[in-house]
Amino acid sequence: GKKINIRPGLRFIKNSIYNAPPVIPSINAKLALSKNLDLRMAYARGFRSPSLRELYFNFVDVNHDIIGNPDLKAETSHSFNLSLNYKKTAPNKMAYSATFSSFYNNVKNLIDFAPMAGNPAVYLMQNISNSKTAGLSISSFSKYKTWNFSAGGSYTGFYNVYSEADKNLPQLQWSPEVNATIGYGFTNIGLDANLFYKFTGKRRSYVVQGADLLPAETESFQLADLTFNKKLLHTLSLNAGIRNLFDVETVYSTATNGVIHASNAAINAGTGRSYFLGLLFNWEKN
Repeated sequence: GKKINIRPGLRFIKNSIYNAPPVIPSINAKLALSKNLDLRMAYARGFRSPSLRELYFNFVDVNHDIIGNPDLKAETSHSFNLSLNYKKTAPNKMAYSATFSSFYNNVKNLIDFAPMAGNPAVYLMQNISNSKTAGLSISSFSKYKTWNFSAGGSYTGFYNVYSEADKNLPQLQWSPEVNATIGYGFTNIGLDANLFYKFTGKRRSYVVQGADLLPAETESFQLADLTFNKKLLHTLSLNAGIRNLFDVETVYSTATNGVIHASNAAINAGTGRSYFLGLLFNWEKN
C-alpha cells in the first residue's frame, strides 16, 4: 500500500555437517509516517556454520598462536532492528537526512578466540557462550553545493559473559562511539578533499586474576584520515592522503590477558601514521 510495505522472506538451508534449521525466516516492514519520515522494522533469524579458517587454520608468529578447532558448533541468532528515517531535499541544492536506529542481537554458540589454560599466548577458536548485543545510534548527512558533512554517534552494549554466573554483574557493558566526515569539492580544478574522524570510547569488561573476578577497561582513542582526489583526465585520477593523522598505535588496557596482540598492558589500535599516493585508471565503454 501507499503507507506500508511488508517484505517477508524465507531461507532454506541444507548442510551436510551441521544441523541447520530447515527454514530461516525474516521480515522487513516500512511505514510511511509522512512525505519525509518513515519507520522501519526488521527481524531475522540467523545461522552461520564455522568457516574453514575457524575449523582448520593455524596461525603462528612470535607474539601468539591462533589454533583452529574442528569441533566447533554452528552459530544461531535472533536479530531485531528499528529505525526512524528522515530525508529532505530543498530547491536550493541542499539535501539533508537523519536516522535514529536501535538493534538487539541474541547469538547462541558464539565463535570467538579463547586463551588456552596455562598458555595465554595460544588462542583456540571456541564456542565461547551465548552472547547479546544492543545499541542505539544516530546519524545525519547534509550536502550544500560542493560541501558535504556527516556526523553520527552510537552507544553499544557488549555482553558480559560473567553475568551468567554472577547475577549482580551487569549483563551488558556500554561503550560510546562518534564519527564525522567533512568534504569539499573544488570544482574549478577537479579536486575533492575529505577529512574523516572517529572517536572510540572506553570499553569496560571483566578479567579473571587467580580466584578473583576484576573489572577491566580499555581506554578511549581517536583516529582521523585526510584524503585528496584529483581528476587528471577523463580516465585518470590521482589519490593521495594521510592515514591515522594522530599517529595512534596502541592504547592502554587493563584487560590484556584476554586480548590478542596484548603486550605490556597495551593493545594495537593502528599501524601509526602513513602516507599514500595512487593513480586510478577507469575505462568505460558505452
